[in-house]
Amino acid sequence: MSCSPELSRLCSLIKDVLRPYAEKDSVELTKDEEKDLLITLSKISREIQRWGDEIESDSDNETVANHVFDVKCLPELDSPSGGHSCLVEIVSVVVIFLKVGSQYIKHLAGNLLVVISKFIAKAGSKQGGFAYLLCVCLEVAISNNLSSLMVSSTSRATDSECNTSSFILILRSRLENANWHTVAGLLRVLRNIMKYLKQSNDGDLLEVYMHSISNVCWELLSEIHVGQTSEVQISSAGIALPPRNVCSPESRFLFLGGLLQLFCSLVEQNGLVEAKGVLYKIFCLVPRLLNWCFYKQEIFNNARIYQYMRHKMLMLMIRLSFQINWEYSTLVLWLELLHTYFEDLILLPISARDALFDDCVEGSPFMASVPNVDIYRISTRHLQRQAIFLFLKCSLNLISFGQETEKECAWPISNYCLTFESQPDLESFYRKKGLSELSEWLNVHLPLEAYKSYPMYLEKCNIFAISFLQLYIDEDDLLFEVLLQLLTLRFLAEQFDCSDGYKAFGEVSGDILFHLSSVFNPIHLFHIFLAEVLPYNF
Repeated sequence: MSCSPELSRLCSLIKDVLRPYAEKDSVELTKDEEKDLLITLSKISREIQRWGDEIESDSDNETVANHVFDVKCLPELDSPSGGHSCLVEIVSVVVIFLKVGSQYIKHLAGNLLVVISKFIAKAGSKQGGFAYLLCVCLEVAISNNLSSLMVSSTSRATDSECNTSSFILILRSRLENANWHTVAGLLRVLRNIMKYLKQSNDGDLLEVYMHSISNVCWELLSEIHVGQTSEVQISSAGIALPPRNVCSPESRFLFLGGLLQLFCSLVEQNGLVEAKGVLYKIFCLVPRLLNWCFYKQEIFNNARIYQYMRHKMLMLMIRLSFQINWEYSTLVLWLELLHTYFEDLILLPISARDALFDDCVEGSPFMASVPNVDIYRISTRHLQRQAIFLFLKCSLNLISFGQETEKECAWPISNYCLTFESQPDLESFYRKKGLSELSEWLNVHLPLEAYKSYPMYLEKCNIFAISFLQLYIDEDDLLFEVLLQLLTLRFLAEQFDCSDGYKAFGEVSGDILFHLSSVFNPIHLFHIFLAEVLPYNF
């Protein structure tokens, strides 16, 4: 299948102007070469944007709009009849500039790929070929950084449809010196393309994009080691080489930051059929992501960077928690992960907000208008409510499982192999595990045995409830999720009767169900919430 006139025009521009720079294949450029290339990349981007604007304003482009470039029709690179595909030539040239040493060139090259993506969409292509080739580039760049140099699964999956092996070989040679900065650049390109497709409100384009993303072999990431390794590679000349799959602190942050940004954006596309497979793969990577991000916390000597990584990881887990079908082993696993990586946030005292920041919106953990020390305090508050929300959601779901028959999970996780003689035994285990987690957490913040009288205990419960609500006052969507979860727990409605509080407190003060009912009564919490927010509205 021949290229459309628009793609041919684009291909000619890239070959004529950029290919001479690409053939130098130099990671390090002189200042004059860098300046010249920066100007050239900017001019090409503006020219392609102008072409796209012309297509949008052209009312007679129906023929162009009906043209579809299908990834299944990619001709073989070395096919005498098909010749070089336009998109293959475009991608294989531009992607080279993502591996150069200059961060400015890498930035402009990434922007150019996004501009090309927009132009292809406006030119009538369904963009399957372009997104597919970018995903192949991502796999090649990742595998070229790994000691195993695994073969691209994307190419294996599509070899029966169209032979792109020559393209893979060319990319391997052109991305031979690619590092984790290159991978981070490709992740940023894929995320920016998806942001554009979301804004265009074109469900078909998003579906095609998600199809390409779902075919990426994310399992390649399991080969990455974030720490030191004793494994030594030997070159063909017998020279010992350092392991390529170990990330330096700087490249580790750029790569993981880009990966978490992309994953957070992908999880939002839960309405698409193709997104289900992507969600499952991301979900399975959560334990590894946590290990990669926080293998050595001291590496992040910048408080903002460390807080940012925690924020993105918690945000990813929260978004996944709204999409996945829970099963008990998943909940137990996530609780262990929360204790391992976010225990300090979960056990941080829940107290009223600092008056210094009463007028601050805590939606982002990074605010340029406040000093570094203060931003750490603000972001810690933000991260605290994220971590506690996840902890409560996992614990409450475990208790809910103990109240009803086991739900079938679409994504079975076999981390915990427990055998029970009957279904009631299994339900009892769920319930006890969830109650145990909540009991230990509450005993840190509000120890039940410290109060000898019901009036004093009730007063402390109210103070704790107010502090808890104030923690979520700037993100009340998370608060309402917790309240709705609490409403599903039958024991909260069946427990202690306040009218008998004075005479019964001595008998039930050691009962964790009584304690939970007193602290987490959803109706009572909602009334306190209204009392807290109404004064701000009048």
